[in-house]
Amino acid sequence: MKICFFAKTSLKNIHLIEFYRQDIDFLNKLGHTVKIATKITEIDWSCDLIFIWWWTYAFFPVFLARRLGIHTVITGTFNFRCPGFDLEFFQRKWLQRKLIKYAVKNTDANILVSKNEMNAMQAEWGLNNLYYSPHTVDTQKYYPNHPIEEREMFLFTLCGMTERILKRKCIPQMLQAIRLVKQEIPEIKLIIAGRNAPGELWLEKRIQELDLENNVDYIGEISEEKKIQLMQTCAVYLQPSVYEGFGLAIAEAMSCGAPVISTAVGAVPEVVGEAGILLEECTPALIKASISEVLNDFNKKTQMGNKARERILENFYPERRKNELSYVINNILN
Repeated sequence: MKICFFAKTSLKNIHLIEFYRQDIDFLNKLGHTVKIATKITEIDWSCDLIFIWWWTYAFFPVFLARRLGIHTVITGTFNFRCPGFDLEFFQRKWLQRKLIKYAVKNTDANILVSKNEMNAMQAEWGLNNLYYSPHTVDTQKYYPNHPIEEREMFLFTLCGMTERILKRKCIPQMLQAIRLVKQEIPEIKLIIAGRNAPGELWLEKRIQELDLENNVDYIGEISEEKKIQLMQTCAVYLQPSVYEGFGLAIAEAMSCGAPVISTAVGAVPEVVGEAGILLEECTPALIKASISEVLNDFNKKTQMGNKARERILENFYPERRKNELSYVINNILN
């Protein structure tokens, strides 16, 4: 079957962002011929199915595909009923909500990466075209290669360098928490990586204002190899957040055996379960207390790292997503 994989982004991002790469790879492995489109004008309408990433621009492909007798699938994070998040569906403009909801109702299948989100949409809208298939992690690439006692005394986090993402990822609160931890552990280090954007100027200025130049390193955009190496060697992967549609970086760090500290928001509890520390609020005091708890308790740190790896192996392995995509596509065709 010919499938047009459509994501309205750059071709660079298609090859750079893990969940795009994975789905294209899965579709190829299932025996389909996959054509990539990053603009609506690039969509190949001779394909049997249009595989769309994100609902925000799915209206036109779904609308036209229905008239041409072409099947469609939409996947991603929908941001349904997530208070405090500025991209939440019900905070969008009226017309945008109408267009998105049309796509939801008229596509053959909506594949949600969060079970809670899927259940909420099903209960509120009464749809029968919703499926659950979470993101997965390449556990052969993301794996522990350092015993817990050999992990280094630094925390690691990934964050996009825009003002919106910096606030969503609770970077201001994290910096305040590091300032508190520094009083107990003067050598504590937080490494922040992320794609270059205007927000990095704010970050560097804030690091200076809090006198954290020796404790916080912003290293900018890094390769996947460097990301994995930092996840394999950090004492804690730290990612508290206002909202996470899934938390793929959290899952990747868990697969590397890193103890994880995050917040109980969005799909994070589905990903982390009891294998990490989930804060009820994103405050400097709570972040600091959790960091100290993990760093000062070797047994807890060991248990968290082991449980994290086991949870990814059991629940978020690549073959799962591939099989679930196969099920949805076959169900549509039948």
